[in-house]
Amino acid sequence: MQKTNINPACYQPFMESASNAGEKGQAQWVTPTEWAEVLAQPLPRYRPVLVDLHCGGGHLLHGAARASTNHFLGCDIDPTPARCPGYGGGVRVIADVCKLFPLMRAVEFSADCFVLNPPWDLHQYRAPIAGLAESWLPTVRTAFAAHDGRTGKDTIDSTIVALLLALDRSSLCGEGFLVANESTLQRLLFAEGAPHTALTSHIWAHLVIRGNPMLARRSLGEGGTGLDGSEHEAGQFHTGVIYFAAGHEDGLPPAGSALADIAQPGLSAVASERRPIANLEAARVACKAIYDNRLELRNGPEIKTYARTEDSAEKWQALTEEWNRTHLSGADPLWNISLGPDDTIATNLSLFDTKSSRVTKAEAESLFSLNGRQPMQLVMQRQQRAHLERAAFGKTWRVDPRLQAAVRSAVEEYHKVRSPLYPLSPIQRLGYLDECDTVLCTKDLCAEGGQRLFKADHSYALRSTTIAVNRSGTKLNLQGDADDVEWDGQELAFYISDEFTTERVFMDARLRAENVRLSILRPGEKPGRQDERNLETCAIDFTLQDLVDNFVIPDVPDVARVNPGGYQDNLALLRQIEALCPA
Repeated sequence: MQKTNINPACYQPFMESASNAGEKGQAQWVTPTEWAEVLAQPLPRYRPVLVDLHCGGGHLLHGAARASTNHFLGCDIDPTPARCPGYGGGVRVIADVCKLFPLMRAVEFSADCFVLNPPWDLHQYRAPIAGLAESWLPTVRTAFAAHDGRTGKDTIDSTIVALLLALDRSSLCGEGFLVANESTLQRLLFAEGAPHTALTSHIWAHLVIRGNPMLARRSLGEGGTGLDGSEHEAGQFHTGVIYFAAGHEDGLPPAGSALADIAQPGLSAVASERRPIANLEAARVACKAIYDNRLELRNGPEIKTYARTEDSAEKWQALTEEWNRTHLSGADPLWNISLGPDDTIATNLSLFDTKSSRVTKAEAESLFSLNGRQPMQLVMQRQQRAHLERAAFGKTWRVDPRLQAAVRSAVEEYHKVRSPLYPLSPIQRLGYLDECDTVLCTKDLCAEGGQRLFKADHSYALRSTTIAVNRSGTKLNLQGDADDVEWDGQELAFYISDEFTTERVFMDARLRAENVRLSILRPGEKPGRQDERNLETCAIDFTLQDLVDNFVIPDVPDVARVNPGGYQDNLALLRQIEALCPA
C-alpha cells in the first residue's frame, strides 16, 4: 500500500494515532460495494446493526447491508463527509478508534456484526487501548500482551488492533470479517510462532484473493497519490479475508479434513500450491460455499431475530455525543446543571451519562431533585444547601458557571439575612447549632448512674432534626366544661454521639412532662398524621441547658459583623427617619 498525503483536517489526530503515521501517510482503501456484498455473504442473513471501526465513506457498510439492516455504525479519523449512496441511517463518529475505545468500555458497547477493512501496517499506540488487557476474552488478553518484534514495545499493528477491538466489543453472538494484507495475517496470526496466534481460535474461515481488489481512496483531490492496486502483480501481493466470531473457539478446520478446502478455498498448506481467488465471481462461489456450511464451520451462538444485542445503536449514539462534546471545538458543553432563563435550576443527563457507569441511579435521582428550584429556595435548610453545593461544586457533574455564581450569591445572601440583629446569648445561639457537624465538650457529662458519656476537650458528632410532639390537656368549651384535647407540633432535637457512639438526645426540659409524647417522624409523615400503631417514641437524655453548660455553642456573628457596610447604611437611614420625626 502506497501512502497518500494527510488530510489537513485530521493531521494532528492522525499523527498521534501511530508511531509511523508520518512515514506511512494516510493510505485508505475503499472496498467496492460489489466486493463488500460478496465478502459479507458468509455472515448471518439477519444483520440489523453493522459496525465498521474504520468506515471511511461507508462503502463497506453499505455493501454488506441487507434488507434487515437499519443501523450503520461507523468510526473514521478523517472528517471528509461520507459519500457512499444509501448511507442513510448511519451514525459516524469522527475519531481515532483507539481513543474512542475507553468510551466504548464506559457504556459497555457491544455489537453482533462487524465489517472491517482497517489501515494496513500502522503501528498504533497501546496506551489508549490498554483496557484490552482486561478483556472478557482470554485470547484477546493474551494477544494484546504479545509483541511482534517489528513494532515498538508501546505500539501494535493496526490489523491486529482492529481484530482485538472487534472481538472485545463483540456480544456472545458477535462475529464479522476483516480484510487485510495476507502476508500480515500470515506473519502475525497463522505462521508458526506468530505472536498473536491466540486469536486464530476465533477464526473459522479464511479467503485469499490474488492482488488487491480494493480501490485507493482519492480523498484529497489532485493532491492525492492513491493507487488502484494494479502495481501488485499476481503472486507478489495477496489480500486476506478472515471470518471471526467471539463464540467460536476451535479455529479453522484441520488440513486434510472435508471442510478445510471450504473454509480456506485455494489455500494449500504448501505455499507453492496455493491458488488464490482470482476474481469477483470466484469469490462469490467461495463465499456461498462457506455460508452453506456455516453450521459445520462456525461454533457458538449467532445472531437471530430473537437473540440479538438491542442497544448497540443507542450506546453508539451515546459515545458519539460524548466524543463530540469533549473533542470538537465549539461543541455544546451539555451542562448537567445550568441556570434557566427564569433563574431556576435546569438539570440534564446526557445519553452517555445514563448509559455509562459514571453516574449511579442514586446520583441521578439526587440531580433531578434540584430541577425547577431556585438557588435561594435550596439554601434555607442546611441539608438542602449542602446538597446544592455538592452538586454545583463537586466533581460529579458538569456545571454551568452561571449557576455556580448564582449559588455563591444565594449562600452569601442567606447568611446575611439569617444573621441576628444583635449578639446572642448561648441559649439563643442553639437555634444556629444545626449548622455544625461536631460540638466540643468543655466539661464532663455523665449519665444518671454516674457513667461518663462525654469527656472534656473531646469533640463529638452532632446532628439535628425535628421531633413530633403530642401534648395532651384540657380546655374549657363554650358551655364551660373541660374537654380533653391534644396539641400536635414539632420541636428541634440535637443528637450527639457519646463515647460509646450511642446518640444522646438533647431537648427542652419542659418536654419531659408526663402529658408530652415525643416520636420520630418517618419520611413523608406530619405531626398528628402518624401511624399510631407503629410509633417510634423518643426519650430525652439531657436538656438544652445541659448542652449549653457542657459544650461550646459557637458564636453567631450579628449583622454588624457579617455585613458592616449594609449595617452602617441602615443606621444612617434610621437616623434620617428619626430626623424627619417631630420631637
